[in-house]
Amino acid sequence: MRTLYSSAMLYFLAMLYCLAIAPGFILLLAGGCSRSDLPSLAPVSGTVTLDGKPLKQASVTFRPAKNRASRGRTDDEGHYELLYSPGNRGAKIGNHTIIISVRTELDPAERIPAKYNSQTTLTHEVKEGKNVIDFDLKSS
Repeated sequence: MRTLYSSAMLYFLAMLYCLAIAPGFILLLAGGCSRSDLPSLAPVSGTVTLDGKPLKQASVTFRPAKNRASRGRTDDEGHYELLYSPGNRGAKIGNHTIIISVRTELDPAERIPAKYNSQTTLTHEVKEGKNVIDFDLKSS
């Protein structure tokens, strides 16, 4: 009977140890990008217009050749500001392909030409320092 008690006690202690250590280990793995893991970023903002009028609620994506894309959404005046990741504003310094779209889950129809999204021809270089990059899109 003493062996069974010892085995049960060892099992209990092992489970307690796992429950105490596992959350810390998971947090360590799920911590995401630390500041030292980030590429060189620069702030990017601007205005998007379509035929001279502000393009409201459009998604703006800057996609570099490597690393993750930066994204933003235009407000009612067509103004956007890019985020690289939560808490990290801007985009990676270097050349980007730009995608501008007004599609949503509720409205999947794209109302702007494909040359700005699925067949984009837009490119721009993000430089050190503040970048103000405006887009004057044409519907035809």
